[in-house]
Amino acid sequence: MSSASRPSLTLNEEEIQILVNLFAGDLDLAYPITHIPLFRCASFNGKYRLSTSLTPESFGIKDEDPYLEGPSYADILECMMSSGILGFANMEEFREKLKAYRAHKNTLFALDTNVIYRRFVSNTGLLDPKDCIIVSTVRDEITSVHNYKYTQEQVIQMKKAAPYDRWMLDELVNRRMKKSRKAYRFANKELKALAAAISVEASERFTGEEGEGDRIIARTVSKCARERNAQIVMLTADAAMTDICDAEGIDHFLFEMPKEIPRESSCTGSQLCRLIADLASVLALIKMNSAVIYGEFRGKRDTEQLKALFLDEKVADGFKKDLEACRELIGLGFKG
Repeated sequence: MSSASRPSLTLNEEEIQILVNLFAGDLDLAYPITHIPLFRCASFNGKYRLSTSLTPESFGIKDEDPYLEGPSYADILECMMSSGILGFANMEEFREKLKAYRAHKNTLFALDTNVIYRRFVSNTGLLDPKDCIIVSTVRDEITSVHNYKYTQEQVIQMKKAAPYDRWMLDELVNRRMKKSRKAYRFANKELKALAAAISVEASERFTGEEGEGDRIIARTVSKCARERNAQIVMLTADAAMTDICDAEGIDHFLFEMPKEIPRESSCTGSQLCRLIADLASVLALIKMNSAVIYGEFRGKRDTEQLKALFLDEKVADGFKKDLEACRELIGLGFKG
C-alpha cells in the first residue's frame, strides 16, 4: 500500500475546521505508526472538550527510537502550549509581577528562545511586541536547526522500527526532521507575530557551542539596558539562564513548564484547529478519525501547508465538496 493509492487534498490550519465539522466535532486523534491514542474530542456548547490518558510511559522506550523522531510526552505538551490551550504553570505569579514591572516607565522584556518556542506573547496578549527585545542570537539559535532533513536510509530504518502503517512514512524522505519542524511551526510563527519587537544585534558572534547562546544573550541584554537606560527583564523557561542573569545583574522571570497534560480540557474551534496542525507538524503526521493529517510530506510548497489523506473515499468526497464551496465563498469576499 502507498499514499498514492489514497485520495488526498492540501489544506491550511483554518480549513481543518471543515473536516472537524464533517466529523460533527467527534474526533479521535492518534499517532498511526504506533497506534498511540492522543486525544478524544467532542463538541460541547460551542466549544470542544478534550480528554486524554497520556502519560510519559505511553510513548515507550527511547532506545527503541534511534533518531528520537517518534512522538514524546513533551512533544504533546508543547503542542498544547503552542495552541494556547495550556499555559505556563506560574502564570498568575507573572501577572502580579507584571504590575510591578509596569510601574517603571522604561521597562522592556527580553525573550529567551524557549519563551518564543512556547508562543507566550501571541498566546497571552499580556505584552506588546513593541516592548519586547529579541537578541540576534535567539534568531540564530532558531535558524541553526531549520534545515535538518531525513535521508532515504533514515526513513528506511524508521519504517523497520514502525509497528503499524509504515507506508505512511514514505512521505518523509528528504523532508524536515522533528527539530526543524518545531523551529518552523513554533518559533518562526511566533517571530512573525513579533515583527514589531526590538531587534538587538548580539555583542558577540554565536558559534553554536553548547551553553554559549545563553551567555551571549545575557551579556547583550545587560549592555542594552545600560545603553538605553532601561529596566530589561529576561523572560525564560530555563533555570540555567537565571543563574547567568544573576551573574550579569539582569532582572529575570522564570516560567515554569506545566508538569503534565491535563486529563480533561476545553478549547475553542480555532485552538482545536491549531492543536491538530501543531500535532501534525511536530509529529509529521497524525490520524484524525479516517483521515491522516500530514504536516510534512512530499511536494509541500510552504511551511503552512498541510495534507489530508483519506482512508474513506466517502469522507474524501464530502470534504472536497465542502472545501471547494468554502474557498469559492472566500474568493467572493465572504469570511466565516
